[in-house]
Amino acid sequence: MQKILVVDDSPMNRELLDEILKDKENCRIYSTARPEELPDMVHGLLANPDRMQEIIDNGYEMAKASHTWEHRAAVLHNLIETL
Repeated sequence: MQKILVVDDSPMNRELLDEILKDKENCRIYSTARPEELPDMVHGLLANPDRMQEIIDNGYEMAKASHTWEHRAAVLHNLIETL
């Protein structure tokens, strides 16, 4: 079962946010500086299930295309080959 990803914009997530995750495209991102906005974001998603499903589908397709165990194994293999 696919789920929507809601992630914060903390520095720990910066690499994901810069390179992989796109707000309103394949996830929803909320600001740690404004956590009070999170409930409205969630309510907005629940109020618009078609839009939420579109974001879910985009996130799933992005993960399936580039972030599987097979992709990780290839990265590790290439790294080992360069040693």
